[in-house]
Amino acid sequence: MKITGVQVNICEAEEKYKGIDRMRSCPHGVPGPLKTFGLATIFTDEGINGFYQIRAKDAHLFVEFVKNFLLGTDPFEKDRILGRFRPVIRRGGEWFPFHGYPIRVVGYAECCLWDIIGKALDKPVYKLLGQCRDKIPAYASSKHIPTVKENIEHFKDCISEGFRAFKLHPPSTNWIDPEIRRKISWKLDLQVTREIKRLAGDDVTLLYDPVNTYDREIALIVGKEIESLGFYVYEDPMPTSDIEGNAKLCADLKIPIMLGEQLDDLYKYAELIRGQATDILRCVLERIGGITSAMKLAHLAELHAMKMEPHSFGTQATQFAHLQVMLAMENNDFFESPVPQGTFDTDVIKDTIRIDKEGFVHAPEKPGLGFEVDEKKLKERTVKIIR
Repeated sequence: MKITGVQVNICEAEEKYKGIDRMRSCPHGVPGPLKTFGLATIFTDEGINGFYQIRAKDAHLFVEFVKNFLLGTDPFEKDRILGRFRPVIRRGGEWFPFHGYPIRVVGYAECCLWDIIGKALDKPVYKLLGQCRDKIPAYASSKHIPTVKENIEHFKDCISEGFRAFKLHPPSTNWIDPEIRRKISWKLDLQVTREIKRLAGDDVTLLYDPVNTYDREIALIVGKEIESLGFYVYEDPMPTSDIEGNAKLCADLKIPIMLGEQLDDLYKYAELIRGQATDILRCVLERIGGITSAMKLAHLAELHAMKMEPHSFGTQATQFAHLQVMLAMENNDFFESPVPQGTFDTDVIKDTIRIDKEGFVHAPEKPGLGFEVDEKKLKERTVKIIR
């Protein structure tokens, strides 16, 4: 099998995307209002094609990358080809990315290649990685909401959908809009937190994510509070770069600290572990080079008796790719779901991920990444094609 071509369809987003309030609905930077997105395709001479959903602004870089390095190659030899694009050491021990391409572009390409490989073998990717389980409990990943009352209603809505776990993004930590953050005190975060815990009782698992916005003092105060309330995990309380501060927080608190979502260099995770700056690793697989890199990180965590929680919030393609990894690892507890479910789904992709009545997501049955592209809808939504 050989790679013969590449294209990105720039698609007009559905009407529902255009009205998204990014301050309330998009805690992890999924842009809103979203006018366009890219559907990337890598073609092969056997008619088996790999798909992935990408940022429209990355389309030209993606096509250029595939054209320069992947055309004419065998998708099954992806590690030989893409290995050179993972960071390498130069003199002085400094890390740098090969050829200057953003690592996320490499990640997009690798996901497309895994999609091809799975389809060629008629197996979902998790089967090829080594399946560990059939289903995973999911948590609702909350919106950024500025008031106590609205947060309570949002929590109730999530529980009514069937979720048995909920991650709170507290009001003062809206990193997308600094003006909102300056107007809201972290003390309001604690009011919201106590009310959510009162409603959750012991029946709902609670997670807490300030999105790297607290300083050392506030991170400790809030950490002690959520620890006393029985929260399950404390994600990204401070900037990931503050190794010393995060290490001290890990030592001062019993609640597990989880870091890594913001990293785009696989090797920096070793620094977190050596510095004892996190209890749980976290990743966005596109940001670190794709599914293979995410599995390496899962094994690195496992060897240090740690958990690794992939960040599955995002588009359908992102959700499916992360779920494939989670199904092939044992040291992971939850699937992260946008809420309401379907918030970022597009009709260009036929398949969706939803929780069952017990709050679990289940293993996809289709080969490759587990989703199928609706060619008719793709044609209808395409406003431009880059080949």
